[in-house]
Amino acid sequence: MRLPLLVQIAFTLLIPAVVTGQTVKDQVGFNQLRGEIGGALPDGNGLVVSIVEAPNAAANYFPDTSSSQFAGKTFTDGSGTNDGTNGHANSVSIRYFGSVSSLSPGIDDITCYDANDLVNRVLGFATGTDPTPDSFDIANHSYVANGLTAAQKFGILSRFDFVINRDNTVAIVGANNGSGNATPDLMAPSYNAVAVGRSDGNHSQSLTSEYGAARTKPELVGPESATSFATPFVSSASGILLDAAQGTNGAQNEAIKAMLFAGATKEEFPDWDRTSTRPIDETFGFGELNIYTSYKILEGGEYDGATSNPSTNVGAFGYDFATFDGTNDLFYDFEVTEDSVLSAALTWNAEITDTNPSNIFAPVLSVANLDLRLYDSSGSFLGLLLDDSVSTDYNHEHIWTDLPPGQYTLRVSGDSAVDFGLAWRIAAIPNVVSVELNGAEAQRSAIETVTVLFDREVYIADGAFSVVQRSTATEETFEAVTINVTEQVIGGQTQATIQFDSHTRNTDGALEDGNYQLEISALLVNNLGVPLPDNLVLGSVEADGFFAYYGDSDGNRTINIFDLLAFRQTYRAMVGDAAYRYFMDFEANGIVDIFDLLQFRNRYRTTIPFSFNSFGRSASKDGADDSSSKKQLLLRSSKETGKNVETTPIPTLNLKLSKNGRRRR
Repeated sequence: MRLPLLVQIAFTLLIPAVVTGQTVKDQVGFNQLRGEIGGALPDGNGLVVSIVEAPNAAANYFPDTSSSQFAGKTFTDGSGTNDGTNGHANSVSIRYFGSVSSLSPGIDDITCYDANDLVNRVLGFATGTDPTPDSFDIANHSYVANGLTAAQKFGILSRFDFVINRDNTVAIVGANNGSGNATPDLMAPSYNAVAVGRSDGNHSQSLTSEYGAARTKPELVGPESATSFATPFVSSASGILLDAAQGTNGAQNEAIKAMLFAGATKEEFPDWDRTSTRPIDETFGFGELNIYTSYKILEGGEYDGATSNPSTNVGAFGYDFATFDGTNDLFYDFEVTEDSVLSAALTWNAEITDTNPSNIFAPVLSVANLDLRLYDSSGSFLGLLLDDSVSTDYNHEHIWTDLPPGQYTLRVSGDSAVDFGLAWRIAAIPNVVSVELNGAEAQRSAIETVTVLFDREVYIADGAFSVVQRSTATEETFEAVTINVTEQVIGGQTQATIQFDSHTRNTDGALEDGNYQLEISALLVNNLGVPLPDNLVLGSVEADGFFAYYGDSDGNRTINIFDLLAFRQTYRAMVGDAAYRYFMDFEANGIVDIFDLLQFRNRYRTTIPFSFNSFGRSASKDGADDSSSKKQLLLRSSKETGKNVETTPIPTLNLKLSKNGRRRR
C-alpha cells in the first residue's frame, strides 16, 4: 500500500547571513578558493547527481530546465510522472548546479525525483522490496516530512541509510526552518546523510527521536535564508570535493563528510561549544560550510594511521579513509611550530543489515562506537591527554582547539570494525603587526593612506576594512567613508593600503578635517581559514590619533606657532623643491601658495576636539569604553616616504579590540 507522506517544503524567507555585506560564495570560502586556484578549480563535471523534491500542488518536482542557468545540462525524470516546473525545485537547483549561482556549475547529469515516489518505490518502503541501487555521487533532499509513526520513520530512514552506505552516495538533507520546530521525521535524523541548517540558527534544533540514539542535528549550517537553500550549497561544495577526489579514497562518502566537518568554521558563532560526549554544537553542528578549508584538507592528501608510535608526521592538512579493525588503535602524529588552530573530524556510517535478504527487506540498525583523542606528545608519545571526543550516541567525533607549538598525536580507537573517514586541518592564527597613517608620519595635515601590515600572508575578503568619519572639526557625523584597498605580499607578509574616495579635500585623496575610525573585521581576514583572533578598531579613543586637520604638522590637534614655522619653511615651494611639503599643499596642485596660506590662517590657533559630549562610544563587545580590552600595536618609526617628510616622534596608536568570542571546547 502506498504511504501518503505529509511532505512539507522547507521554505521560509527570513533574515539570512551572520556576516553582512558578503555574498554566500564569500562566506563559504568559495571566492577565496577560486582566487587561489583559478581555472583549475574542479567544477563537478562528470558527476551524476539527483535532486529530490516535494511536489507542488500541480504535482511538479522539476526545475525550469529552459533556464539559462541549466544550459547544456541533461535532466532525467526519475519518477517518470511529471516534468513540469516547480519554483522551489528551481531555486534549489540554481544553488546546486546552476551555471552562475552554484559552486559546481560543471554538474550536467541530473535526475529529478518526486520525494513520495523516492520513498515508496525507489527505497521500496511501500512494496517492502530491497531499495533500488542508484549510481548517484550526490543526492540533495531540500524537503522535510512529519506526522509519521515510529515504525514508518524507522523503515524509511533505515532504507535511506542503507542506500547511502551501499552505493557510496553523499546525501545532503535539510533541517526544518524555525528554531522552535522539532527535528523533522525525514530525512534529517539519518545517520549517514549530512543535515543542514542555517547560519542564523533559525532552524529545527531538537534531538532526534525514534531512530537510533538521540542526537543533535544539524551537522552543518549555511548562510542562506532557508534550509532548502543552504542544503544545495553543501551539495554543490561536495561536488567540488568529489570531482577533485576521483580515483582516490577521498571520493568515499565517509572521507567527504569528514572533510566537510573538519573544514567547517565556527568563529562566526561566539557561543559554539561541544563536550566530550556531545561532539557538535546544539545549534550550529560542526559549524558553517567552508569549501576553502575542506578543499585544502583534500589537497593535503591521504595519510595512513600507524598502529604504534608513528615514525613520521602527517601534514598540516590531510585525511585518511581506512578500516578500523576493531582492535588496533590508529595514531597520527603532527607538529605545530606556532600558535595554531586544530580542527579534526572522525566519521563513519551506520550499518543497516537486511536480516531477510531473500524476501521482504528487514533492516537492523547498528552503529559502531569510535573515539577520537588528542595528546601532547612533546615529551613522550601520548604523554598528556589534552582533549577527547568519546560519544556513544553519534557516528562522528570532533576536536577543535587552539594549540601552542609542540608535538601532538591524534588517536582513533573503537569497539568494532568499520570504515571511517578522518580529516584535519592545522593553521597558524594570524595577527596585525602594525597600522600606519601616511607611512608612520607624525603630521595630520594630509592623511591619504592607512597601511595595515599582517604577520603573514592572509586572505582579505571584501568588506574587511571600513572607515567612518566620526566628526568634522565642529560636529558629529558618523558617516561611512568610501575606500579602496590594495594588497601586496612583502617578505611573506600581506600589506593592505587603504585610500579614500569620499570625504576628501583634494585629488590626492587627503581626508577632510575630522576624526575618523578604522574597523577591521576579524572574520573577513584569515590564514588558511583561521581568522584574526579579534576585531580591531583604530580611532575609538583619542590616543589613537586617527584624525585629519590641515596645518597640523606634528599631530597634536592644535595649529600653533610650531606649525606656522613649518608652513613658512615650505611656503611658495613647488614639487621638486627640497622645501616642498606635500601635506601643506591643501589643494594638491603642486605648490604651497597664497590659497594654502588662507586655509592655514583660517585654522591658526584652533584645535580639533575629539569629543563632542556624546563621543566616547566604544567598539568593545558590550559597547563600553573598556580600556582593559585595548590592544596596543607598536607602529613603525618615522621614515622618508618620497615626499620630503620631516621625521618626528610618532604617537603610538591604540587598537581597540572587540572580542569575537572565540571559545574552544
